[in-house]
Amino acid sequence: MNTLDFIRGQTVVSKVGKATKDWQFFRITNRLENWIVLKPLTSIETGGIWVPGTPDPKKKTIRRLVLGASGHEHIGGIVIDGFAAPLRIYRKPRGGKRAGSGRKAGGGKGRTAITRSISMQPEDWERFDRQQEGMSRGGFLSKVLKDRE
Repeated sequence: MNTLDFIRGQTVVSKVGKATKDWQFFRITNRLENWIVLKPLTSIETGGIWVPGTPDPKKKTIRRLVLGASGHEHIGGIVIDGFAAPLRIYRKPRGGKRAGSGRKAGGGKGRTAITRSISMQPEDWERFDRQQEGMSRGGFLSKVLKDRE
């Protein structure tokens, strides 16, 4: 079953280089069956990252054929500065983690409990639990050991 990966109103990007300033952004203005119409967008720099802006009135619209392969769609490349670059769906950058988030290093007391295991028969565990009188198992054992001293 084919899915429509490229829909009207979506922003696509053609990546010529690794730097975001080398990317060319387009908006899909129309979709007619297997053809899409792309309007070039201006690029705006925000914090060192280039993001899509408004439609560029100086550039003409481009028509491209949408091809399907293994249930997904792809569009042929656009030649920019002599390089053919494929079109991909543009995903907005998510940003990084919040400043100061996460646990602070050395903020606690460290591990305060030492864990051990005790092996007993099920009937011994039942008897042990009955004698706890609503206390936790660790608390009950501490009380028993203190009473024996």
